[in-house]
Amino acid sequence: MGKALLNVVFNDEHASTSQSLNKLDYVVAALLFLSMFGVSFAFCIPEVAGTFHDDAVYVIISKSLAEGHGYRIVSFPGEPAQMKYPILYPLILATVWTALPKFPQNLFALQLVSVFSASLFLPLSYLYLVRFSYASRVVAASAAAICISIPGFAFFGGQVLSEMPFALSLIVCLWAMDSYCTIRYQSPIVQFLVGVAVAAPASIRLIGWVAPIAALVVLWRRRLLNPILIVSCSLTALASLSHVLLGIGSRTGGASDRIQSYQDNYIEWALRLAISHEFAVVCKNLQEMLAVTTKALFCGVSQTVNPTPYNLVLYVFGGLLAWGVVVGGVRQMKPLATLVAGYAMVVILWPWPPFRFLIPLMPFLSAGFLGAVSNLLARVKMRSLIIVLLAVAMVATNAVFLTAVVRNSHSNQMPLISVPRTGADWSGFEKLFDWIKHNTADDDTLACTYDGLTFLYTGRKCIRPYDLNIGAAYYGQSESMLGTVEELVKTLKRYKVRFLVVTPQPGYAEEGQAYSLASSLGINYKESVEPVYISPDGRFVVLRITFD
Repeated sequence: MGKALLNVVFNDEHASTSQSLNKLDYVVAALLFLSMFGVSFAFCIPEVAGTFHDDAVYVIISKSLAEGHGYRIVSFPGEPAQMKYPILYPLILATVWTALPKFPQNLFALQLVSVFSASLFLPLSYLYLVRFSYASRVVAASAAAICISIPGFAFFGGQVLSEMPFALSLIVCLWAMDSYCTIRYQSPIVQFLVGVAVAAPASIRLIGWVAPIAALVVLWRRRLLNPILIVSCSLTALASLSHVLLGIGSRTGGASDRIQSYQDNYIEWALRLAISHEFAVVCKNLQEMLAVTTKALFCGVSQTVNPTPYNLVLYVFGGLLAWGVVVGGVRQMKPLATLVAGYAMVVILWPWPPFRFLIPLMPFLSAGFLGAVSNLLARVKMRSLIIVLLAVAMVATNAVFLTAVVRNSHSNQMPLISVPRTGADWSGFEKLFDWIKHNTADDDTLACTYDGLTFLYTGRKCIRPYDLNIGAAYYGQSESMLGTVEELVKTLKRYKVRFLVVTPQPGYAEEGQAYSLASSLGINYKESVEPVYISPDGRFVVLRITFD
């Protein structure tokens, strides 16, 4: 009986054949484009970027490329080569920067890259699910509508972050894989382009390497591999590693410099935790991957409910439904199922919270959840109407939360993914940056909670002086999240830091510890530490550092 129930829930009744798209499909796609464009646009805060950390990194390296300094972290002392992110997305941003070089006025143009990527990704996801029969039209359209209403999804559509360009490359990859499996192109030119398309995600995100590997496995098992496709796929994927190969020889910090490795090479930084605590990482990430899927789909409700073991069980169960349907076709070597299964394995093993990794998969996971519900209602005559009503309820409750997040972001002029308990106003950062520009020397090195952000708006070299303990931050280890005050002092001395800048970090768990470390530093090393700037609310602090 249990096996029969699983067959009903995870029965992928639509994923066997392809079908033609009709005019209504393109009308739905157009509506999804306009809706996603509007919601993504709402998350754009002109002339503001860097509060998410990674967005500052992308802006900095695109600035470096556009101004002829190469693929380097020009904000960091010594300007090390960037080995953290593949180069395609920064190259796109650099092209925009070259055309519009005035910062921060050009930020809006950089944000539009993500806006258009998100606006194309979502309707293409709908068309893909319908075209290749992974979902019914009702399920696919409802799933896309739910995604639009999720603040955590729409947020990335308005920021200088790689999630949406990566998601767009992923849907192009999947479309190329399914088309090739269905039509079996004989033209060498088309075969070459298919190879480039399936490897394109690896040029935007490191996790994108799952795409060409999954594609080659699927085509091999289906006896569709040919030399042209293999060569074009391999060359495109290997080109995505060019920044790593060029950067290794020029690296100056060494493996022991954890401050620099967090900036330019997070693989060696993350492996320290993975090697020693991989079991805890796998267990936590698997639980979070499933639970966060449900919490995101029902974010309008989940963000108002206190976490309890019972709620966690419900979230995990909902995630199992969604993921079970999506990866249910692995044994048949279906492209979507195979790619998502490989992607999930990396997410589970990688020592970092899964949420951001799930953004490019949300249309598929949303469709998977609704598909599971539809399968459970297989004998109900009005199941399509029930699916639509469920989706409408989800969108309506999510939209309330979405509206609150957008209003909060615009009220404080800071783009945020949620509504934190303790927020911050951008005007506080502007006053701080103005003070730094007028009271520090051009060659001073600053240590900051927001290092990239501070560099962009002041021009001063900056480091983030904390060795983030990801195990303490997310995996329940008892050690300090940001290290000890003694470790902070060593870092300040090593980089000859002149000023320590501590600011609010809305939504980040480490904000409190950053203030505590600054306080301990001032108490324990009062001869070498002097407060020189404190905002009226006490949340923006600058300490002058005079270690010999």
